[in-house]
Amino acid sequence: WWDAYAYAKWKGQRLPTEEEWEKAARGTNGNPYPWGKEPKADGANLGDDYDAKGDSGGSVDGYNLWAPVKSLRGDATSLGVTGMEGNVEEWTSTWAIHPELPDLRVPVVRGGHFALKSGDQLLTRRYFTDSADEAALARGFRTASDTQP
Repeated sequence: WWDAYAYAKWKGQRLPTEEEWEKAARGTNGNPYPWGKEPKADGANLGDDYDAKGDSGGSVDGYNLWAPVKSLRGDATSLGVTGMEGNVEEWTSTWAIHPELPDLRVPVVRGGHFALKSGDQLLTRRYFTDSADEAALARGFRTASDTQP
């Protein structure tokens, strides 16, 4: 989280809040999927075809691990934001009390990733790490700005 925070600050931007992340992911209609109301098997880079050994995988979405940004054109919202349903889960700027460790306040992670099975709650579910210092193979971030590009 600290590296993502520092990068965003260096770029003159910031990490999105949890609420901003969800709005970008679900669009103005609050869809359960970035592309709309119905699931699509190959809509996002998710773990339905993930092979942890790396011998195979990617039979559904074309990727076993990460996919290049914007490579799955179906994983896009009506606002034009891509990669929200899958590929990597993402850090947000929102911090909350860890539900299983009530003495611990941690950044909230949102979204699905390449090893997580598909479902209709990937855009609404909150994930909690054990530390802001934690890194994960399937975790990334995006930045937000308060000014127009």
